Amino acid sequence: MRPQAGEKPSRRATPPKPHENPMPEFIRVDDSRPVCKHLRTKALHAYGAQTHDAFHTSRSSSYQCLKTCFVTGPDRQLCVPEACQPGRGCFEPR
Repeated sequence: MRPQAGEKPSRRATPPKPHENPMPEFIRVDDSRPVCKHLRTKALHAYGAQTHDAFHTSRSSSYQCLKTCFVTGPDRQLCVPEACQPGRGCFEPR
């Protein structure tokens, strides 16, 4: 609905800007640890690349490898942030 002459337009909630992190402030992200670019969890789609779940295994997240589309990587080892680290043959930093 358009405002009438002399009326101010209504204010609508503005969506967060892409550079703003919607994660709650009480969750600290330790981004000093490298993350494999093939590791995925639904939290990455909801909260972005800097989500806590990308750096530390969460009991509420499930992890998959984009190379295998499964919970284990090409080396048949479990895909979780602590295991998908440099030194693993399939690791590629993001």
